[in-house]
Amino acid sequence: MTFSINTSAFFRPDITHLFTIRQRKIKNFPPNFALQSLCSNFANTKKKTVILTTNIFKQTNAYAMQLGGIFGLYWCIGLFCLIAGFKVPVLSSFSLLIILSAPIMGIALARHFENQVRTDGPVYYGRAYLFSFLMYFYATILLAGITYIYFSLFDNGAFIEANIAYMQRPEMREFMDSPDVKIQMQNMLAATGYKSLEEFLRSISPIMITANIVDANLIFAVVLSFPTALISQTRINSLLKK
Repeated sequence: MTFSINTSAFFRPDITHLFTIRQRKIKNFPPNFALQSLCSNFANTKKKTVILTTNIFKQTNAYAMQLGGIFGLYWCIGLFCLIAGFKVPVLSSFSLLIILSAPIMGIALARHFENQVRTDGPVYYGRAYLFSFLMYFYATILLAGITYIYFSLFDNGAFIEANIAYMQRPEMREFMDSPDVKIQMQNMLAATGYKSLEEFLRSISPIMITANIVDANLIFAVVLSFPTALISQTRINSLLKK
């Protein structure tokens, strides 16, 4: 009697069972935690960068408003000295001194800002320029507001009349009678339609005076912010000491 044993029944792998196990492993395979962690860290870093940038701008803007107010008052003193200088010549010289010292005043205030915030981090050129421009900008707003209020409510044309009287002086008449100045005056009057310089000056309104001051000071702010930022930024020596 012969017995035959089918050995293939013992050694043949159960293919269906193997596929089932592999499908379970693939289904239950843990996600790529490294990629998720990288994406999460990137999102958090980006969020922190935005928050940090916002805080830096808020701090810079706050200091620019405060110190810009001081600088604006400094400009207002110079303006009132210029107005009063027609009656008191000494104040006219003082007004010229304020105008010439304005860049030094701006640099001093910018250096004060850098000293105050240096503990939070160095003030590089970009932030120094931003502060300088904002400081001059807020100073311009303050000067423009006070200028408009003064000329619309208190001056009553006195400043224009003082300028007209000043031009009647012999030295000014001699200057205005020069050929080059005469040609420029004639071209200006022809373009504006006025018959005389006095008529043109009396037509200037408080809003026109204010607009001219704003235009001049904004150009001043853009240009002067470059050297102000260059001088007031955190110096390399200060960083090395830390």
